[in-house]
Amino acid sequence: MLTPSFTRPVVFLDTASQAWPWDDLPDGSTSFVNELEAEWVVETCRRFNGELAQLGVPGTTSISVLAFYGAQARLIRHKLGYPRYSRFPKLDFKVVDSIDRIQGQQSDIVVISFCRTFGRPAERNGRPRPPGRAPAGWAAWLQNLNRLNVACTRARRSIVLVGHRPTLSALRATPEVQRFYANMFDLQQRGIMEVNVDWTKASHRQRR
Repeated sequence: MLTPSFTRPVVFLDTASQAWPWDDLPDGSTSFVNELEAEWVVETCRRFNGELAQLGVPGTTSISVLAFYGAQARLIRHKLGYPRYSRFPKLDFKVVDSIDRIQGQQSDIVVISFCRTFGRPAERNGRPRPPGRAPAGWAAWLQNLNRLNVACTRARRSIVLVGHRPTLSALRATPEVQRFYANMFDLQQRGIMEVNVDWTKASHRQRR
């Protein structure tokens, strides 16, 4: 599902260069949220909705929005306007939930929020910790190969991945997980994946 904003079948939206890309653990919660990623997911849906209409694509296009953490899925659902999603008449939302809820379903478009970030400074003006030093068991959901495979095989035509590249590149709980993320980012070198480092400015795209 190629449009002016999505010129490759795989698009990775990298939050790492943004001023505050970090995740949060709300008080009393055991599940993480990432406000910036949620906003970028909504902008992704807005662009697909508008550009599909401009291209004259008939009817609606199926889309699923997935997150590795339940609280992040709930935040995204709220921002998208659940349950009606009235701002997106060209999109047929099949699933907006955590990875486990999609089961065997497929959609034309799948958008995935990884949510977690490693290296968050204690204060907004503090320096982040260097990448690559996360404990082995950190962010277990992002290192569950079954969930990764389920999430990334639900798209028929386009997949948009929203995450913090230094974090994902440093995950290495098992050789298989390390290989998964290495292969994912290798798609850019092969011309299959486009990376965008600032979703508000098209001029910041990195195409190879």
